[in-house]
Amino acid sequence: MTQTRDDYPRFGVPKQEPAAELTHRTTSAPPPLGAYLADIWRRRDIAVVLPWMMFRTRDAGTALGSLWIVLTPAMLAFTYFLLFGILIPDATRGVPNVMSFIVVGVFIFQFIQSSIGLATNSVVANLPLIRTAYFPRALLPIQSVALRFYNFVPAMCVVLLFIVLVGERPTLRWLAFPALVVPLVMFAVGMGLISARINTTFRDWSSVLPFVFRMLLFTSSVIFPLEFRFGDNPDAVALFSLNPIFGFLSLARWALLEGYEFRATDLISV
Repeated sequence: MTQTRDDYPRFGVPKQEPAAELTHRTTSAPPPLGAYLADIWRRRDIAVVLPWMMFRTRDAGTALGSLWIVLTPAMLAFTYFLLFGILIPDATRGVPNVMSFIVVGVFIFQFIQSSIGLATNSVVANLPLIRTAYFPRALLPIQSVALRFYNFVPAMCVVLLFIVLVGERPTLRWLAFPALVVPLVMFAVGMGLISARINTTFRDWSSVLPFVFRMLLFTSSVIFPLEFRFGDNPDAVALFSLNPIFGFLSLARWALLEGYEFRATDLISV
């Protein structure tokens, strides 16, 4: 059977359902988990196709266009390099290839922060849409993470090129990095769903979240190596390893950079 334009979601809005069915589905008890997941899969275009369209048209009216996808985290990484690599060198003393260490950490942390931040407000910002059309609300946070993932892929390609230019050599361990991206995205989706749910009940959560990420920035080994500073204290390193972001960054640096050891605790934390 030939499909028409009306069979597809338009601007992220699912195909309108009969009013009677819509009223029943929006006022009845939540559906079983299996049926809910099946509904998400049936409407997956909302979480995959629409973010891709948004990604392709992002910054279309600016002079540099899509270059801002990599320029924004690159300028942030350069700022931290000036601060911790030059102005406060003691914080990164003994770190192999400081610039690569900071760039890898900042780009991955930026993906996590931006994904969860965007997902947090996705449900509240789309309440008018939720009230007028039935679709699984979970698609909104997933859509937010998908959009950030589309930004993340070209940015990480630039990161790989950069670390080669500053002296890192590609090794077989680089093949482990794509496998790390899968749980990284799953982590962002899971935390985005939780954060969006909190924000629908406690609207101040979106204002608190930036302070949470600011604390995580300094306790996740993003811009200076906590494991180097506390290497003689295994209990402190074990405590930091409970933080999944710390584990993701440690595993990413082990995969991409020389001079970093694999730790089973990092794998467990993610």
